[in-house]
Amino acid sequence: MQIAHLSDDAVLSQLDGFASNSRAALVGLLVHLGEVQERRIHLQLAYRSPNELCMERFGMSEGEAFRRVAAARLARRYPTILDRLQRGEVSLSTVVLLRHYLTPENHRELLDDVARKSTKAVEKYLAARFPRPDAPTAIQEKLAVIEPTSAARFRVQFSASGELVEKIQHAVDLMRHRNPSGDLEVMFERAVDLLIATLERERLGKTARPRKATEPGKPGYVTKATARKVVARDGHQCAYVAPDGRRCTATGFLEFDHVDARGKGGGDEAENIRMFCFAHNKHAAEQAYGREHVEMKIQLRRRKPEADAPAAIA
Repeated sequence: MQIAHLSDDAVLSQLDGFASNSRAALVGLLVHLGEVQERRIHLQLAYRSPNELCMERFGMSEGEAFRRVAAARLARRYPTILDRLQRGEVSLSTVVLLRHYLTPENHRELLDDVARKSTKAVEKYLAARFPRPDAPTAIQEKLAVIEPTSAARFRVQFSASGELVEKIQHAVDLMRHRNPSGDLEVMFERAVDLLIATLERERLGKTARPRKATEPGKPGYVTKATARKVVARDGHQCAYVAPDGRRCTATGFLEFDHVDARGKGGGDEAENIRMFCFAHNKHAAEQAYGREHVEMKIQLRRRKPEADAPAAIA
């Protein structure tokens, strides 16, 4: 775009237009993003969250995605936010700062009070309106850091208790015959290998000498033999695939999900079990039973976690 030939007034006029259009575009984006969240469209497209959709489909940074998703949620609860963003009375950063303080009773008052204030001014206002206890005096490093130092090497740093340090030193000493220099990388890799083997045995039914199942397991549970079949088929990744062929990339918070819902007669055989991440597992349950029913079950489970949460594998 070449604008060097424009007069000062023309440049300013066009800038005003772009600023106004950008606010309108932001409001439109938030409205549609809120609808995506409400309809769970991101899950249908194999994205674990609206944030992931914004980052991978639209190229937003992590911070950009967070602010827009948070504002879209708030705007569905308090639609006046959209009008104020459109008029330039509040910024996206201000809306995000207010997210923990807005209620049906005070949201209009708070939005009036922060109108056209800078981010720092809004922070001061919130601190005076909602004072918090003083933070304890401390100088603290980051608790955990993992960052690349070359193409195939990473720096790993974390804080540890005195008890953990003693355990690390004990493990290093016990490995001296295999690791004379006491290299922590060697020790941690061996420790993590053992941890992974233990967790895969507990969570996924993996074993060096699997026994062939001779009888069906208890109804409502996935047997270790079935778990092994499902993991071998689906791998350590959510098996949900969108209509366009995109597979969910989640490798954490994986759960065994019934293709045909267990509560509607679906069996526990491997052909009816798949690996889903928590988000897609919940989405499948909402499709089978309805969102209100699922939310009610979640609330009951939170009140009685031990009684209502059976083990994933029997």
